[in-house]
Amino acid sequence: MSIDISWLLFVIVVILTGQLTNYLVLLVIMCWHECGHFLTALYFKWPIKELRLFMFGCVMETDAFLMRPLKEQWLVVLAGPLQHVAIFFACLFLKQSAQPMTVIDFAMRANVTLVCFNLLPIWPLDGGKIIYLLCNLRLPFKKSYHLTLMLSILNIFILTWGFIFYGHFSFAFLLLVGFLLREIRLDLKDEPYMWYRFLLFRRKNMIKQPLLAHIDSDVQPNQALKCLRLNQSTMFIIKQTHQLISEQQMIERYMNPVKYYLEIGD
Repeated sequence: MSIDISWLLFVIVVILTGQLTNYLVLLVIMCWHECGHFLTALYFKWPIKELRLFMFGCVMETDAFLMRPLKEQWLVVLAGPLQHVAIFFACLFLKQSAQPMTVIDFAMRANVTLVCFNLLPIWPLDGGKIIYLLCNLRLPFKKSYHLTLMLSILNIFILTWGFIFYGHFSFAFLLLVGFLLREIRLDLKDEPYMWYRFLLFRRKNMIKQPLLAHIDSDVQPNQALKCLRLNQSTMFIIKQTHQLISEQQMIERYMNPVKYYLEIGD
């Protein structure tokens, strides 16, 4: 586990303001939540880079999320929010013991607040990832990923407007919005890199249940590949000649600097 400098600075502020107990409760809940993602990812043998502790909690860093089968992604994403059910029952159990009631009551309120916030349809929160997975049920991978990021920006502005309208805007909320926008901006910047990694993965891994895609002979490889779906391979058929081109062959054309700009029929 790595510790971000922002976490250390935040802890100093928490101590100076006398909120250490409440923050420790929040930290336990957030780490418990992230352990749900972490243990499920380990079960499916995902390559995990690290667990990072930063200002707003704990996050699992992995390069596997966007490349793994849809079923695995659903289970890893949902494993985090489901931990809040276990936390709720743990709080009920502790409430029957000699634990300080104020701390347990705060933990129960914080647990509900955190799970509601985490399920907001904003990337990279779990709610944003659920939107991404739902998009992939109907749309190609590239369009699903980009649409999720765009919807997340829209939802952030709607949320911010709501907080301003109802008078709940604060410096802490501003920091949180800034963090979310920064993460989305970085992901938008890395979109071409993510697309290339997706193609590299698909070139080496054959996905079952091929989908037939009819294309014109004057289409370029980069245009044809936009229809690739996350959980389905694609077999391309040239309308004019009825020639079959596999997904791997199309990716090879795309990655070939000589054939990149050539039309499929050339």
